[in-house]
Amino acid sequence: MSITTYKVGSSQMIEWTWYRPSFRTYLILLFTLCLDALVIFVGAKLIAAGQYSSLVILILFPFLALVMTYFQIAIFINKTSIEIQEKTLRVFAGPLPFYSAREYLRADIKNVVAEERSGRKAGTFNVKLVLSDGKKKIILSLPSADEARIVERELQTALKA
Repeated sequence: MSITTYKVGSSQMIEWTWYRPSFRTYLILLFTLCLDALVIFVGAKLIAAGQYSSLVILILFPFLALVMTYFQIAIFINKTSIEIQEKTLRVFAGPLPFYSAREYLRADIKNVVAEERSGRKAGTFNVKLVLSDGKKKIILSLPSADEARIVERELQTALKA
């Protein structure tokens, strides 16, 4: 499991590493590297041949390669962090920017629950905050029930303290 909990001053931190060794992860990485190599090779050939107008047509491929490369690097090095402070709970990803941080007032949080997802994402689990107005906000999606329960338990303990 890739869940880490620790204290930093008066804050409690819960971190989940995105990277999961799997055949699919390595297959996508191989595809991304091949796409990057193809884009560089074709781009270099077109520039060497002086066919700059053809580069305009192929602009989609370098963009796609850049986005896929960024996504792959993020999968390998990013983690989602939950920081429980005295008055707030903050969820953010890093070190590469991936999505904006979300912040919730602890006074607005009634409970924390882990629920299995349904539909095409069945078999994965969401950790949700139950807010005082009854709304549920997903703060983390995890691949296993054990990890979801660990995060749920750690959050409940930290929020009661």
